[in-house]
Amino acid sequence: MIEEKVKKIQCQYCAEYISADAEICEYCGENIILKEEPFKRPYSKVKRHKKPIIITVAVLVLILILLGFFIILKRYNQANTQFDNNETIEQTANETTNMNEARMYFKEKNYDKAADLFQNEINNNADPIAYFYMGRIYQEQGYVDMAVDNFKKAIDIKGDFFEADFELEKIYFDKYDIAKTIDYGEKAVRLKPKHEESLKILAKAYSQKGDSENALDLYKKLYNINSKDYDANQLIGNDYFNKKLYKEALPYFKKAFELNNNSEDGINLAKCYIEIEYYTNAIKILNEILTDDPYNYSASELLSEANQKKAQYSANKTLKYQLNNKNQNTNTNQSNVDFDPYLRELQGRIKSNWTPPKGNESKNVIVLFKIAKDGNLLSSSILTSSGLFDADQAALDAIAISAPFRHLPYDFNGESVNVQFTFDYNVFGSSGY
Repeated sequence: MIEEKVKKIQCQYCAEYISADAEICEYCGENIILKEEPFKRPYSKVKRHKKPIIITVAVLVLILILLGFFIILKRYNQANTQFDNNETIEQTANETTNMNEARMYFKEKNYDKAADLFQNEINNNADPIAYFYMGRIYQEQGYVDMAVDNFKKAIDIKGDFFEADFELEKIYFDKYDIAKTIDYGEKAVRLKPKHEESLKILAKAYSQKGDSENALDLYKKLYNINSKDYDANQLIGNDYFNKKLYKEALPYFKKAFELNNNSEDGINLAKCYIEIEYYTNAIKILNEILTDDPYNYSASELLSEANQKKAQYSANKTLKYQLNNKNQNTNTNQSNVDFDPYLRELQGRIKSNWTPPKGNESKNVIVLFKIAKDGNLLSSSILTSSGLFDADQAALDAIAISAPFRHLPYDFNGESVNVQFTFDYNVFGSSGY
């Protein structure tokens, strides 16, 4: 029988080999000191994944830093390539060292050193960009004619050269040479259709030429690029106002007043409100102007007009409701018919045909007249006389000249309506009617 092998250890005291599970040495009787097992760290998912998480976060932070740096660099490059007073044209890869150095001096406004280097480039290479910068240097120093010569040479060599065309557009506009301003401005706008300053100068040139159609077209393009441009809002508003498109003009006048907040713009806005019968709004704006400038004669006159028209509007509105509810034939009464637009047009027509005699500013005439469904005048008579034959006759003549009127509203089923119309010298006479 094979003896089973028993695991042995050596006693620390007598060095004899004894059983590994013995607690007392059988030779020397000493207690056996057991060696402790080395400590093993338990398995930890957190520890295991901590390092990859740190790496991931570090990579993301690095990406964000690089992205931010790229954005800053891009903006810096854009800023350096934008058109301004010092650095005007983007650098190209094949430019000489002298050109780069000349640009640096130009940006620092060291024009003497810059001019020497640019002139060398002109002598050696006939570089159009060097010609352009020489033009800018002459321009900065007040030698406009020499600047013009260099800009033109740059264009002769390069052809489509926006910066040179734009500088010539500005120069000729300042010299009141409208024809050349338009020539170079048209070319500049063709090369850069969204360049706001070039568009604005060209629009002003057309306006000075008297070509309002082209000027307005350019201002509309400018407005589409920048709806907060003051000149565009003011000019578009004026165009609509002159065409009597008051509601269309209103938002442009309003924006111009918000942007500039001067009395002239406020008066234009008030006039627009008066024309569309928004008298309260007009009065509010005019009062604000007069608060800041109590001696503004134009605002004062317009405020008086607005107050008078507001009072007359209120009176006429009462008469309109009487017309709707009472003055129709009793057998065809329709209270739901809107006569307001019809009566507004009728009132304007009669006013334009009324020629009151002089010296009757305190007189009133009330005329009662009947309008057929097709707009024909059936009858008219004085309901309240002014006491003066000429004044009464002028009122009757105004009614007669204004006829025939428009067809009555189509949703009105009656055969005719009676209209009571007041000719008030206090209101209409002072306003020029």
